[in-house]
Amino acid sequence: MHQRSTGQPPSSPPRPSLPAFQLHARTILIGAAALLVALTAWLGAFNTQAGTVDIVLRWGAPVRVTEPGLNFKIPLVGTRHTVDLRERAYTQIYESASKDPMELNVAVTLNWAVNKQHVVQMFTQFGDLETFEQRIIAPRLPDAVKAVVSRFAVNELLTKRNELRDQAKAAVFEVIPQQIIAITGFAVKNVEFPKAYTQQIAAVQVAREAANAQEQELRKQNFKAMETVNTAKAQADATKARAEAEAYAIMIKGKAQLDIQERQATILKSNPLLIDWERATRLVPGVLPNTFVGGDSSAALMFKLGASQPGSSDKSTAK
Repeated sequence: MHQRSTGQPPSSPPRPSLPAFQLHARTILIGAAALLVALTAWLGAFNTQAGTVDIVLRWGAPVRVTEPGLNFKIPLVGTRHTVDLRERAYTQIYESASKDPMELNVAVTLNWAVNKQHVVQMFTQFGDLETFEQRIIAPRLPDAVKAVVSRFAVNELLTKRNELRDQAKAAVFEVIPQQIIAITGFAVKNVEFPKAYTQQIAAVQVAREAANAQEQELRKQNFKAMETVNTAKAQADATKARAEAEAYAIMIKGKAQLDIQERQATILKSNPLLIDWERATRLVPGVLPNTFVGGDSSAALMFKLGASQPGSSDKSTAK
């Protein structure tokens, strides 16, 4: 069977309406924009750590300095350079010479930090902190330290350590600029003497300790000797006191005997008959004369003395 021609073109598939297409394109654009914003934020965001700052650069030129926390820069166009604001320690050992002169090694430490207000100047002139150390601190610090060490003799470096530190610190402040950085501390950590000098010091110290020990021993011996002397002195004093007591007793006894003899002499002098009687008793020991001449009162005494002679009572009884 044949279809009848009507004279109309054949029907085509339906086309989407214009408002639906625009809505779909807008969604795509919004998504792309959001993705671009998220990517830009991801690439441009950065975190500044505590104790540091970041210099934001645009095409290599410093633009601003950030604070610690979350910060942003323009991706691909902007970059950042981190500067540490915390204290740094620069330690070196320098070969020096004392006033004597004697060669020795001096170890020093310089503590310093960047001034926050001058981080851009630091970056512009030196680029980073290590370059500043190599260009400014490294060549200037040894000359200042060596010049100060040469003012002191070797023995003074031991006894005047604080003066050495203070003078070296003042010299360092003069040669290192204080605008970009701040010197927060300086210390002389060690002074290394030659081995021979160290051995000599050790020998002197050993000798000093030996002398102190000997002096202590001498003190002990002196103390013991003093104890012995004091004991001997006490014994001598006691002996002397006993001798003086004995001498005093002898003196008193002798004086008493002398008094008795003086009294006897006085009696004999005043009674001549007693002298004759004494002579008689010496001629015939133990026998007294029975006849007395004289009416002196001493006769009675002579009689009594005669009566007291041994054998006188027996003779009278025999008569």
